[in-house]
Amino acid sequence: MRQLNMKVLFFGVYNINDTVNNRTRILLKGLKNLGVEVEECNAPVASWKRFWHLANQYRKTNKDYDIMFLAHGGAQLVAPLARILTRKKIVADPIVSLYDTMVHDRKKCRRMSIRGFYYYFIDWLMIKLVDIVILDTEENIKYFSNNFHAKRSKFKRLFIGSENTPCPIREMATARDFVVHFHGYFIPLHGIEYIVRAAKILENEHVIFRIMGKGQTYRHTKKLAEELRVKNVNFIDPVPRSDIQKYLCDSDVVLGIFGNTDKALRVIPNKAYDALAAGKALITADTPAIKELLEDRNNCLLCRIADPGDLAAKVLELKNNQNLLKKISNAGRELFEKKLDQKILSLGLKKIIEETLSYA
Repeated sequence: MRQLNMKVLFFGVYNINDTVNNRTRILLKGLKNLGVEVEECNAPVASWKRFWHLANQYRKTNKDYDIMFLAHGGAQLVAPLARILTRKKIVADPIVSLYDTMVHDRKKCRRMSIRGFYYYFIDWLMIKLVDIVILDTEENIKYFSNNFHAKRSKFKRLFIGSENTPCPIREMATARDFVVHFHGYFIPLHGIEYIVRAAKILENEHVIFRIMGKGQTYRHTKKLAEELRVKNVNFIDPVPRSDIQKYLCDSDVVLGIFGNTDKALRVIPNKAYDALAAGKALITADTPAIKELLEDRNNCLLCRIADPGDLAAKVLELKNNQNLLKKISNAGRELFEKKLDQKILSLGLKKIIEETLSYA
């Protein structure tokens, strides 16, 4: 085992420049900044040929690495190939369950269907094949351990983080509309329909809701907004990850997730980390997972899950209480600097890798 000159091979089908791969970029850059030697072996190809390309890429890779890291964005899919190619230790970073996401949250197929079994199997197989699995919350670890019959010691928690930076101080919303921002996929987990219903309640309160994204529930949500004749919601197409910063800075409050799926109880969404990094007040659903990191009325404001009335009340409270808005914004940024910045998360990953290498 080499700890002083440790070398890590990042392996997978991820696209390092993709919007969803901020997690991988943070850890990759962070490890390099810590002096860890990192090499990449990835094949960001959309078809089944990606596995052929990945295997071919691996053949050209130096095999003097100490440990293989299966990066977020296909960790479950590449785990069998990874184990075929190497006998060295493997750490996987799936963050969440594909089975849970596709079957229970997005309801793309039934639990007892062939596709449902497939998603369960590749989650289960990944756990069996690798040495350590990294997840984002203790609630997710409980889910994996219980549903895939794996020992708790197989899992480690590592928060996700964000690449966003602090925003300049924004003038008080006295002579302008109060801007509430959401960005992300339109999926059941996010509960965007509850955001639209909350906006309707605040239609005459000089509050503008800006909802950015596309996805599974987009048409349904747009139709709901039309049926309610909501006038204070602006739907915006997705933008590159690098452009999200300016939208965060041009807002007063950032929204998290509000869906009433089981998965919503177990995850902390990327947009929550983005809000904390930017120093923006966060409103999100009150869940066991969110309480692993955040404290209500200190560094966030929590509302009842799937409750547009409570969400509207919390938005209005921050609009009318600038002191609370400022307190939550500042405390959120302080928390980010203390627990979630690139160096801290990378040190956490480095520790996990060193511990994994030390196992017999």
